[in-house]
Amino acid sequence: EGSDTPLWTVDGSGTYGGTGEGLVLTSSGTSLSALDSQTGKRLWTQSQLPLSGGSVLPSGHIFAGLVDNGFSSGIAVLDARTGQLTWRLDHDGRDQVLTIPGTTGLLHYVNGRELRRLELATGKELMSADISAQTSGASSVIMTLSGDAILLLVEHGGSSAVGGTSKGVVYGLADLKLRWE
Repeated sequence: EGSDTPLWTVDGSGTYGGTGEGLVLTSSGTSLSALDSQTGKRLWTQSQLPLSGGSVLPSGHIFAGLVDNGFSSGIAVLDARTGQLTWRLDHDGRDQVLTIPGTTGLLHYVNGRELRRLELATGKELMSADISAQTSGASSVIMTLSGDAILLLVEHGGSSAVGGTSKGVVYGLADLKLRWE
């Protein structure tokens, strides 16, 4: 404290980020490494999966994107201590998966069909809701979380700024029940 001297430095290419739980994550190509945040010592490298970045979660997990030829192809959940795969979810790149802040859950938007709430530690589906009636014919759907609600911005024919139309659809986060559209 009060010093301009860094704790450690590291040479090498790649990107750095995803700090938390005493770790700094670094990505190079499709491999992910964890460094000890106090010493800079490399703790592990996961190069068996095609990973793109990651976030360290308070649960002791790492939430990382899977890539295939530069495109999103799913998510992987890793053990933050070892870098070993806990579970993975493959998709075609049109799905969205978000961590639910303050919980040990994930929200999986299955392209135009379904919302699923998943357990972070196992990937087990806890609940689901059919959303096809609200997203039918959509050109895109953007999912965001706000408090205890899920907002789906459903766009038809492109963004509303360039002649398309959009509507908001809100589901309850705890029960995945439609609140309004």
